[in-house]
Amino acid sequence: MVKSAQMCFEWLNYEHKNDPPLSAKISKLAGVPTLFIEAADDPETASIGREMFLKAPEPREEAVIRTETL
Repeated sequence: MVKSAQMCFEWLNYEHKNDPPLSAKISKLAGVPTLFIEAADDPETASIGREMFLKAPEPREEAVIRTETL
């Protein structure tokens, strides 16, 4: 099922395969308040969010959502 979902995602987004990453235009956010939200339980995604936060112009804010284990 996972492979099928990946193939569908790639097929639906094929026209954008050569688009630059969103971070390429991050400088256009100058003057726009931007909130970056990161989940503490997903370090890989959080590191990408942190990189974008550091590259983003001010004003910017970062929020790290901590999850509690039951």
